[in-house]
Amino acid sequence: MYSIGERFIYEVDDDDIEFEVIGDMIMHGKEYLVAQNVFEDKKYIFYYDDLEETIILIDDEDEAEELLEEWEAEYYGTSAEIEFWDDDYETLDDEDLIDNSELYIDDDFEDYDDFYEEEF
Repeated sequence: MYSIGERFIYEVDDDDIEFEVIGDMIMHGKEYLVAQNVFEDKKYIFYYDDLEETIILIDDEDEAEELLEEWEAEYYGTSAEIEFWDDDYETLDDEDLIDNSELYIDDDFEDYDDFYEEEF
Protein backbone atom coordinates (compact mmCIF):
# COMPACT_ATOMS: atom_id res chain seq x y z
CA MET A 1 0.00 0.00 0.00
CA TYR A 2 1.12 3.53 -0.58
CA SER A 3 2.27 5.53 2.42
CA ILE A 4 0.94 8.90 3.42
CA GLY A 5 2.87 11.60 1.59
CA GLU A 6 3.72 9.46 -1.43
CA ARG A 7 2.72 10.74 -4.84
CA PHE A 8 1.47 8.95 -7.92
CA ILE A 9 0.25 9.88 -11.42
CA TYR A 10 -3.26 8.89 -12.51
CA GLU A 11 -4.92 9.58 -15.85
CA VAL A 12 -8.21 11.47 -15.58
CA ASP A 13 -10.00 12.58 -18.77
CA ASP A 14 -6.85 11.97 -20.84
CA ASP A 15 -4.77 14.16 -18.52
CA ASP A 16 -2.04 12.85 -16.25
CA ILE A 17 -2.71 14.27 -12.80
CA GLU A 18 -0.38 14.01 -9.83
CA PHE A 19 -1.99 12.95 -6.56
CA GLU A 20 -0.60 12.85 -3.05
CA VAL A 21 -1.78 10.20 -0.59
CA ILE A 22 -3.24 11.83 2.52
CA GLY A 23 -4.77 8.72 4.05
CA ASP A 24 -5.62 5.09 3.64
CA MET A 25 -8.13 2.64 5.04
CA ILE A 26 -9.34 -0.91 4.77
CA MET A 27 -13.10 -1.38 4.56
CA HIS A 28 -15.09 -4.45 3.62
CA GLY A 29 -11.83 -6.28 2.93
CA LYS A 30 -10.70 -3.71 0.35
CA GLU A 31 -7.87 -1.22 0.55
CA TYR A 32 -8.57 2.41 -0.30
CA LEU A 33 -6.35 5.44 -0.72
CA VAL A 34 -7.49 8.95 0.07
CA ALA A 35 -5.55 11.28 -2.21
CA GLN A 36 -5.52 14.92 -3.08
CA ASN A 37 -4.71 16.50 -6.42
CA VAL A 38 -1.48 18.39 -5.77
CA PHE A 39 -2.87 21.46 -7.56
CA GLU A 40 -6.26 21.66 -5.81
CA ASP A 41 -7.80 20.98 -2.43
CA LYS A 42 -10.25 18.29 -3.59
CA LYS A 43 -9.98 14.79 -2.11
CA TYR A 44 -10.38 11.64 -4.20
CA ILE A 45 -10.89 8.00 -3.22
CA PHE A 46 -9.05 5.23 -5.02
CA TYR A 47 -9.38 1.47 -4.72
CA TYR A 48 -5.94 -0.09 -4.37
CA ASP A 49 -5.28 -3.73 -5.24
CA ASP A 50 -2.04 -4.69 -3.53
CA LEU A 51 -1.71 -8.00 -5.35
CA GLU A 52 -2.19 -6.51 -8.81
CA GLU A 53 -0.56 -3.21 -7.82
CA THR A 54 -3.36 -1.27 -9.48
CA ILE A 55 -5.09 1.95 -8.48
CA ILE A 56 -8.64 2.63 -9.62
CA LEU A 57 -10.44 5.95 -9.10
CA ILE A 58 -13.88 5.55 -7.53
CA ASP A 59 -16.04 7.29 -10.15
CA ASP A 60 -19.37 6.85 -8.38
CA GLU A 61 -19.78 10.14 -6.48
CA ASP A 62 -22.12 8.64 -3.86
CA GLU A 63 -19.75 5.76 -3.11
CA ALA A 64 -16.74 8.09 -3.02
CA GLU A 65 -18.56 10.51 -0.69
CA GLU A 66 -19.60 7.67 1.63
CA LEU A 67 -16.04 6.32 1.80
CA LEU A 68 -14.63 9.81 2.35
CA GLU A 69 -17.08 10.46 5.19
CA GLU A 70 -16.14 7.13 6.78
CA TRP A 71 -12.45 7.95 6.49
CA GLU A 72 -12.94 11.41 8.01
CA ALA A 73 -14.99 10.00 10.88
CA GLU A 74 -12.91 6.93 11.69
CA TYR A 75 -9.40 7.47 10.39
CA TYR A 76 -8.60 11.14 9.77
CA GLY A 77 -6.72 12.73 12.64
CA THR A 78 -6.13 9.53 14.57
CA SER A 79 -2.40 10.14 14.33
CA ALA A 80 -2.61 13.91 14.18
CA GLU A 81 -0.85 14.35 17.52
CA ILE A 82 2.18 12.34 16.42
CA GLU A 83 2.99 12.26 12.75
CA PHE A 84 5.93 9.90 12.41
CA TRP A 85 6.92 11.36 9.06
CA ASP A 86 7.20 14.79 10.66
CA ASP A 87 10.70 16.17 11.28
CA ASP A 88 9.74 16.91 14.90
CA TYR A 89 9.38 13.18 15.67
CA GLU A 90 13.01 12.89 16.68
CA THR A 91 12.50 15.49 19.42
CA LEU A 92 9.63 13.62 21.11
CA ASP A 93 10.20 11.90 24.45
CA ASP A 94 8.76 8.51 25.35
CA GLU A 95 6.26 10.37 27.55
CA ASP A 96 4.88 12.05 24.42
CA LEU A 97 4.31 8.71 22.75
CA ILE A 98 2.56 6.88 25.60
CA ASP A 99 -0.25 8.07 27.84
CA ASN A 100 0.68 6.59 31.21
CA SER A 101 -2.26 8.11 33.11
CA GLU A 102 -3.93 4.72 33.69
CA LEU A 103 -0.90 2.48 33.43
CA TYR A 104 -0.19 0.40 36.51
CA ILE A 105 2.64 -2.08 36.73
CA ASP A 106 2.87 -4.20 39.83
CA ASP A 107 6.51 -4.82 40.66
CA ASP A 108 5.50 -7.61 43.04
CA PHE A 109 5.37 -10.56 40.67
CA GLU A 110 4.87 -13.04 43.49
CA ASP A 111 1.23 -11.96 43.83
CA TYR A 112 0.73 -12.52 40.15
CA ASP A 113 2.35 -15.95 40.23
CA ASP A 114 0.21 -16.99 43.23
CA PHE A 115 -2.94 -15.85 41.47
CA TYR A 116 -2.00 -17.57 38.23
CA GLU A 117 -1.24 -20.88 39.98
CA GLU A 118 -4.57 -20.79 41.88
CA GLU A 119 -6.58 -20.24 38.72
CA PHE A 120 -5.06 -23.12 36.78
